[in-house]
Amino acid sequence: ILPDINSAYISGLLDSDGTINFYKYQNNETFRYQLTISISNKNRCNLEFLLNVFGGNIYFDKGGNGHYKWSANSKLLHLKLYDYFFKFPPKTVKSHRTFLIKEFHELNSNKVYLDDNKLSMNYKIWQRFKIRWDNKN
Repeated sequence: ILPDINSAYISGLLDSDGTINFYKYQNNETFRYQLTISISNKNRCNLEFLLNVFGGNIYFDKGGNGHYKWSANSKLLHLKLYDYFFKFPPKTVKSHRTFLIKEFHELNSNKVYLDDNKLSMNYKIWQRFKIRWDNKN
């Protein structure tokens, strides 16, 4: 029986073999942030059920002796994962980031990170968010 949306198994996979982080992408003079949620495994068959449950993509990463990586890079998929993790929260330090997925997308959509005036509210909101993202407690 394969795990499904009503199983906490996927949270356990994120705890053991997953990552959740956002990255800054520079394009000439502009930049943006991209949230990535991924789970890696040596065997593709151990990740394929995620395509049926959530969607996303699986690719082969040649680094570290090679492994398959399932990744979720769309806002729609992130919000679906947010709802899932709210129901089945991870048990490791990664759990605090799962609860910040929705806030990341709200701030990212409003492009608060573009405000570099240290006295502005947007600048302060983005700086506080980054501190909360990195805080593991």
